[in-house]
Amino acid sequence: ISVTDRVLELVASHGGSVRSEHGVGRSKTRHLALCRDPAQLRAMAAILAQTCRAYDTVARYGGEEFAVILPGCTDHEAMAMAERFREVVVTTGSPVAITASVGVATFPVHASGATGLVRAADRALYVSKRAGRNQVSLALEVSPV
Repeated sequence: ISVTDRVLELVASHGGSVRSEHGVGRSKTRHLALCRDPAQLRAMAAILAQTCRAYDTVARYGGEEFAVILPGCTDHEAMAMAERFREVVVTTGSPVAITASVGVATFPVHASGATGLVRAADRALYVSKRAGRNQVSLALEVSPV
């Protein structure tokens, strides 16, 4: 990770009624990982990759989480990109209502290494989740690693 890299961590979730061909049934809110729908996860990865710049990196990070590395972005640019990702995910036209909660952390502002950067992005992600989901949050504190 270079000095100017930014990490976004996204979690997609869906809720409401889902037709049986999606293998989920009726539910209030479920994470994509809980329905284990590989096609939907691949579609999410493709959407993120198409929204990125050519030199950004998108990777699946855990069950329903994705990490995006954005070299050379300022905090403002990383937040704008994260909001763009969130909007694109939400407006995919999927038969399942999809939302995206996003956490943004910057190196070296929020961490001095890769592990701390991921932790800071994860904490920011949970701020988005606790605040009602489907939003973008910037890490507020420095991770010690």
